[in-house]
Amino acid sequence: MNKIIIGIIILGLGGWFLFAYTEKSNIKSVEKEKGKGLRQEESKNIAYIALGGANKVALVDIDKKELIKTFDASNNPHGVAVAGGYIFTSSTKMGAKEMAMASEGNSEKMEAMPKDEIMSGMEGDAKMSTSANFEANGGENPHHPQKSGMKVGGDTIAVISQETGKIIKEINLGGGSHHMSASSDGAKLAVTVPSQNGVAIIDVKKLEKTAFFETGKVSNYAVFSKNGNFLFVSNSAGNTLSIIDFKKANVKNLVIGTLPDHIALGKKGKFIYVANGGDDAVAVVNIESGKIERKISVGKTPHGIAVSGDGKKLFTANSQSNTVSVIDIKSNQVMGEIEFENKVAHMEIAPNTKELWVNSEEGRKVYIVDIKNLKIINEIELSLEPHQIVF
Repeated sequence: MNKIIIGIIILGLGGWFLFAYTEKSNIKSVEKEKGKGLRQEESKNIAYIALGGANKVALVDIDKKELIKTFDASNNPHGVAVAGGYIFTSSTKMGAKEMAMASEGNSEKMEAMPKDEIMSGMEGDAKMSTSANFEANGGENPHHPQKSGMKVGGDTIAVISQETGKIIKEINLGGGSHHMSASSDGAKLAVTVPSQNGVAIIDVKKLEKTAFFETGKVSNYAVFSKNGNFLFVSNSAGNTLSIIDFKKANVKNLVIGTLPDHIALGKKGKFIYVANGGDDAVAVVNIESGKIERKISVGKTPHGIAVSGDGKKLFTANSQSNTVSVIDIKSNQVMGEIEFENKVAHMEIAPNTKELWVNSEEGRKVYIVDIKNLKIINEIELSLEPHQIVF
């Protein structure tokens, strides 16, 4: 009898040790997976999303519509780009000076900053007006409540290895950076530096800043031409679109509208589309002539903008009306609107060209829109605030 009892005890202890060992192994496996980079097959099916105040970049499986992992990134990354086996993230530091320049008629941009950072560089009526705006929202930042009092930004961008998921280098740009764009061949990276009123060019192979072009007040968004010979930059406080000719090393500025924000290149590369947040409109620019051909009225305060894969539709994320306007490019007419429960901002066409991914900082999620039916078909919860998205 005693032998049977002893045997049961030994078996029980053995099972407990086996369970404990298995659990410990699983924990180690998860921790190891968190620190892993991307396998080659994984990297082809990923959406990369800058997560702002979390100081991270999210990696989302495009097919499964789920968060895979996050990597440590730069301080307060707003922009993200992928090229040459690296993930690049910006470090947004829009200070009081830039925000004061850009603030006229654009309370949303000002409200997007922590109170202390805005107030530090303002005096008199501007300071009182801004203070009242914050007090009306209970002392919280109405656009980014989780950012209030947060230390934001820096002068460097982060270079993250896709293979290891680790930051391998930081490149100093001399000021806070905002959006990023990689050339189609992956050789160059453009990074807007609002405090320097220009854009930095990074050599992806050397991982060095090789050029800087002054564009206009509070440079915001940048997009390369299809052949990489030109770069288009929106300047939010300058109300201009800069066209940089790399071969001639010169910059041409075009008055584009009030508070230009994101920009998108047409499928054939003949037109550039600019979301003018202060005009509630999109400016259509003929690249060859360098002239505005027309302006299209959309929803309130257009922010993000994207062209469908077939080049037939143009989308704008209207941040103050919680809608996405759908424009028929051939007729340049708005053909409909898609409504959302939260403010929407950044957007991008998925590689399959069938989906439009729309980020909501307020909702801390990504909406997936079926481009054919113009319906929201999925949502990806991130629990963190998403900004620029690339595939």
